[in-house]
Amino acid sequence: MKNFVKGKIKEVRFLGKDYLKLKIKLEDFDFACFPGQFFMLSLDFFDITFPRPFSILNYKKNSIEFLIKKVGKFTNKISNIKEGEKINLLGPLGNYFKEEEFVFLVAGGYGIAPIYFYLNKYKKLKNIKLFYGGKTKKDIIFYNDLKKILKENFYITTEDGRMGEKGLITDLLTKILKKEKPDLIYSCGPLPMFKKLNEICQNEGIKLYVSLDPIMACGYGICLGCVVPTNKGNLCACTEGPIFESNFIKWEKL
Repeated sequence: MKNFVKGKIKEVRFLGKDYLKLKIKLEDFDFACFPGQFFMLSLDFFDITFPRPFSILNYKKNSIEFLIKKVGKFTNKISNIKEGEKINLLGPLGNYFKEEEFVFLVAGGYGIAPIYFYLNKYKKLKNIKLFYGGKTKKDIIFYNDLKKILKENFYITTEDGRMGEKGLITDLLTKILKKEKPDLIYSCGPLPMFKKLNEICQNEGIKLYVSLDPIMACGYGICLGCVVPTNKGNLCACTEGPIFESNFIKWEKL
């Protein structure tokens, strides 16, 4: 269900140099939100930049959180927002990761956002493993929270080797898959990671669902900025996704 919502910044928490967590108090909003769904955020004051999509990091009645990485004009503006300022939201948008009994979660960098929400919403699930990769230690976010939830079912890699195993998270996943295989894999992260995951899952006969993060400006399927080439034709990530089964994606055209 799409809803235009007014919000007020309740907390701005910086998580190192490049990341911050926004906590927003929502006005007149009490709808169900699920892991993998997102909102389009826009600033309340006059601004020429388009709204931008952000996955839900956490949601409780009348309060929602987002993980922001400073990568461009809009996110840099948001990083300067102050507590008490107003912000506009449109959502919740998109499909979502469903509750599963035996699932591997694979995240890269700030792709941890919907995975974090999944783990918090479905805490009762015991048979979950998280594979989380980053370039450096600074790109492994919410480590203490995740460790508390997952305990030994938490696998980390960094490319410089300063946290967890050195290398790519797909390499570590391949090792674990030799010992046990889940019913399916949910993933959110960068495109190169998705392409490698798709190759691995094709070889292992495991279903893979990925949360894509293409450029979008509307959330309604009008701007066509988030078109994803699939075996079913070109689909908009905002209305048909953002989560797609990897088998249907034409990876060579993405």
